[in-house]
Formats: sequence, structure tokens, C-alpha cells
Amino acid sequence: MGYRNIPLAVRQEYGESLAEAIKGFALLGSPMTVAAEVLKIDYKTFRGWVRRLNLRHLFVRSRYKSEYKKNQKGRPHKRRYTDEELLRQIVACRYECARAINKKPSAGAIIGRFGTWNNAKQKAKEMENGFNKA
Repeated sequence: MGYRNIPLAVRQEYGESLAEAIKGFALLGSPMTVAAEVLKIDYKTFRGWVRRLNLRHLFVRSRYKSEYKKNQKGRPHKRRYTDEELLRQIVACRYECARAINKKPSAGAIIGRFGTWNNAKQKAKEMENGFNKA
């Protein structure tokens, strides 16, 4: 396989310099992998050009289009407890301090779901009042 003049090939195909083409993909919200694929450049070579042209700062995950964003942590998280189960745990503790809960679900799980312990207590009271009225 022979040497390919990438900047020349990009200029012939897109009518602009390699740097301008890369900037265009970055400003459109494309990740580097997509830009390299469209420009028909190996990803490792593309990264080298981005580094040489000092354009790395343009490729930021927060600027990517939503179609290119994915869950960065892998598989989706399944909730272990429903909101209702967590609120029933608070009702069972009679709205006491978070330290009163020694069993599962933990106070951390409740606070993580509802923001603060007071928010969770308020929702538990609303839930309990809703059940008593019915």
C-alpha cells in the first residue's frame, strides 16, 4: 500500500484545506471517529493530524450531537427499588432521621433518588395521605 497525500485528497474532494474540513466536522457536532470515517482516514492517522493542526480542543463530548452521545458507563442501570418502595420504607420509619434506617434500601439510596431527606419525607407524607383518603 502506498503513501496517500491526505491533505491533497481532502482538498480535491471537499474544496477546502484539511484543517478547515476538520473544523467543520467539529463544529457540526461530530466526534473524531465519525469525522475520520467520512474523510476516509484511518482513526489513528486522523488523531495525528488533529494533534498536528492543534484542533483537539474543538472535539468536546458536550458539543457532540445527541445521536452520537451514548451512555458512557456501559449497560443501562436498572433501579433496584421503585419510588413507592423507598417511600414506604420512610413511612415505616415514621419520618425519622436518615440514620434510623439500618436495613436495605439504605438512606443513601433514598437521598440519591429524591435529592434530600426532607424531600423524601415530604413525598412519603403525600403518598401516605393519598392512600388514607382512598
